[in-house]
Amino acid sequence: MHDDKFSFESIQDSTSIVELLESITQGFRDGSIALSSEKNSINLNPDGLLNFSIKARQKAEESKLELRTAGKTTMAHHTKKNSITH
Repeated sequence: MHDDKFSFESIQDSTSIVELLESITQGFRDGSIALSSEKNSINLNPDGLLNFSIKARQKAEESKLELRTAGKTTMAHHTKKNSITH
């Protein structure tokens, strides 16, 4: 099986980023996330339990927030070990 990759980077205002994140959130609810740009596209089908991580850093006048999910197409059921509150 070959690796499909998607990459996108741009400068956006907070409102646009919220809209993108809401669209991705809906994709998780629907079990299908379709990403496309002028150069490439990919369709993901998140299902079951996924590995989820958040990293944040504040340094001088720059901040960074990284959200990451990973999972296999079919994953065994595990108990929830960590949670985050907001």
